[in-house]
Amino acid sequence: MKGRYVVKIKIEEFSEFQYSENNFIKITDKDFNIKQMCLNNLTENRLNTAISKIGNFNENREEIFELLSEDILSEVNGFHVYELKEWLDQMIREKFKNGTTPFQII
Repeated sequence: MKGRYVVKIKIEEFSEFQYSENNFIKITDKDFNIKQMCLNNLTENRLNTAISKIGNFNENREEIFELLSEDILSEVNGFHVYELKEWLDQMIREKFKNGTTPFQII
């Protein structure tokens, strides 16, 4: 069948939509709070714990980021964990871009 299709999306007040695998997933206030909790748990202590388990930060950045992400996500329930992991991985990389870190590495 050829032709044009119009898709209408109702956007409710104080909500967002994200596009994922041809579906729109509503981001609710609860989801936003979970993301905020993840960011709040991205701490110097957690980073140094991940580094102590894996080794040198500059040589093992990807493994450290992966462990840090898994550690934070282990506390999250009731969310699309795959989408959250992608988002959290991006936030971690953003925080440590250009080879810098906002934390003191021990």
